[in-house]
Amino acid sequence: MEKHDVDEMYAFLDDLRDLGIVNMFAAPGYLQEEFEMSDEDSIAVVSNWMDTKEKQATHTVSMEDIMKRIEAKLEAKDNE
Repeated sequence: MEKHDVDEMYAFLDDLRDLGIVNMFAAPGYLQEEFEMSDEDSIAVVSNWMDTKEKQATHTVSMEDIMKRIEAKLEAKDNE
């Protein structure tokens, strides 16, 4: 997954959250539809996005850290 793809997905999730009409636990379905991605990938991206939002409340998270987390989650899914 490319950095620009994640940036675009995170912007999409931010916009979706800002609308205030969607429960963000339903966000993987919206990502799947918008970015034509698998269920597993969309869940990993949303999970990581939620983690970064939580961490941003306390400190800044680098994009490199975000990419590593997404890749680790996807790799863990592949190894199941």
